[in-house]
Amino acid sequence: MSDKADNKNSTAPSAHFLRRGSEYLAAHPEFKLVGRKDDIKAVATALMRRDADNLVIHGQAGVGISSILLGLQASKDDASTPHDVVGKRLYWLDVDALFSSGDAGKINEAFNKTLAELTRYPDTVVVIDDTKGFMDGVRNNGVSNIVNALMREVRVNRSLQAVFEVRDEHIGELYKLHPDFHGTFARHEVSEPAGQELKDILLSSVRKLEEHHSVSISAEAIDRVLS
Repeated sequence: MSDKADNKNSTAPSAHFLRRGSEYLAAHPEFKLVGRKDDIKAVATALMRRDADNLVIHGQAGVGISSILLGLQASKDDASTPHDVVGKRLYWLDVDALFSSGDAGKINEAFNKTLAELTRYPDTVVVIDDTKGFMDGVRNNGVSNIVNALMREVRVNRSLQAVFEVRDEHIGELYKLHPDFHGTFARHEVSEPAGQELKDILLSSVRKLEEHHSVSISAEAIDRVLS
């Protein structure tokens, strides 16, 4: 069962520092993924494999890393989206809330409850979009055992998949969190858009600016930006 199917009240906060995918998407009402079809397809394919992958999605700042999983969630409303993708239950981890107490015991207890919630159903994916905040929280609070617990679920029990979104400059730090990261997580790099995809993204942004500010942006100005 997907989060779309069982989330009748998508505005209600989820327990255990989690936000269902539909709830997270609802918090971004103006979101519309333009382009990135290859990235969405690559991520969906990895998550749907028989020996399903866990993922580290990485790239330079500003290339749109966070839009990929949000776009995957949005694709569930498309009739052409494969059933196996629609069936994935995506949850976003609220990293700030998890570490807000600053108490190692409370953080450990809270994370164990979070894992228990995530593993109640099959085909569940937890998205950690604030990877730097997660790493800092683990290190500053001395709770490396929550990483061990997560790795046990995704590597040994395989009842859960995890996706970390991270900037390129922090990948080394992420892989130092646990010795099995290299063998457990596949990597997908998000690059700067180019060609027609870049033009489509720019035109989408132009339309939003024109509507919001009641202005008109000339084709010549757009061409200058693209050149």
